[in-house]
Amino acid sequence: MFDSRLRFFFIAEVVALIGVIGDFLTTYYALGTGLYYEQHPQYSPLNAFTFWTSVNMLLTLLEPTKKWQALRLAVIGLSWWGMIHNLLVLAGVPI
Repeated sequence: MFDSRLRFFFIAEVVALIGVIGDFLTTYYALGTGLYYEQHPQYSPLNAFTFWTSVNMLLTLLEPTKKWQALRLAVIGLSWWGMIHNLLVLAGVPI
């Protein structure tokens, strides 16, 4: 029982880490073009990853059913929103 929770915890951590790194890289690229600026001047990828890790740890305490596992991946998948948003802005899509 604990092994599956731990394995799923690390899967969710990798998903969150990819989202945070993607968000950081697209933000860094957009700032490098000089056309965009960061809305949140104290943005830090370390703070973002710490937040998603704490959410993941709290969701690990839930009952390990398929429904909660799907919910956890959906919530952790929100870490990709920053990267998706940055890519849309860079592509010129009006948001």
